[in-house]
Amino acid sequence: MLTSLLGEERRVRESALLSAPGTRGAELFEAKKTLEWQSEVGYCFQQGGLLACMNTYEFLYLMGRLRGISDADLKTLVESLIAIVDLKPHAKKQCGLYSGGNKRKLSIAAALLGMPPLVFLDEPYAGVDVVARTKIFKSIHAIKERSSTTIVLTSHNMEECEFSCDRFTIMVAGQMRCLGSLQHLKEKFGRGYRFEFMLQHGAGQDPVKFVNAVLELFPGMKVVERHENVCVFLLEEKMAWSTIFAKVASLETEFTLEHAFVGENTLEQIFIAFATQGQMKEAVSQPDTDKP
Repeated sequence: MLTSLLGEERRVRESALLSAPGTRGAELFEAKKTLEWQSEVGYCFQQGGLLACMNTYEFLYLMGRLRGISDADLKTLVESLIAIVDLKPHAKKQCGLYSGGNKRKLSIAAALLGMPPLVFLDEPYAGVDVVARTKIFKSIHAIKERSSTTIVLTSHNMEECEFSCDRFTIMVAGQMRCLGSLQHLKEKFGRGYRFEFMLQHGAGQDPVKFVNAVLELFPGMKVVERHENVCVFLLEEKMAWSTIFAKVASLETEFTLEHAFVGENTLEQIFIAFATQGQMKEAVSQPDTDKP
């Protein structure tokens, strides 16, 4: 299971991830106390977390032994991870001399070493070149498909999250506001369609008249944004696409439009709605199909 953690700011996401080590209080994971389960959790830091004086082999061997991986298995695991994250050409250099992208690759390899039950990846693709990002993406998904490892991923790239994750959770003011698949979140928090129109400049267009025409064509439509010649609307009711396109076409015959867009709400728009409106629903919603 690959879950995306989305927060208002980077520090919000970091606070959630960094709470795992724990300095006080009690945390339970599979009915185990903190010190008992921490060795079963992998964590990829967004910055730091490496020992600058060690090379890739030394660092991964150290992490593997701390996790209790046998020497017989460790060599094979280390070699395969180095190949997956494409660090072979630099593996014998001290990691303190690595570029930001290579440090990220080593952090990911250390987090995934030994297939721990739970892995936190904080911006795993940040600072990584396109080729390495593709390899890392494939390796994460291969691990997800072949093991029972649960991966929690944070990323500022919403499209990246939509493409790679199975479930999503959004945090606002330090509280989890929702949890579920993309389709579930769209149905529960982002129902309807988003309309974006741009009237042509200097063509004698009347924005007020245009807004009234749209509201008349689409009963229940709400104005989300309006400035100068740009108008954004939200329609929460279900409507056939053929009907929508026919009505938009009628608008184009009456008004001169530079741009017209109609689409379903995206994950980014759902996230913005939570962050800006500060919705206080005390619900952690999850589809019935999700296993507890």
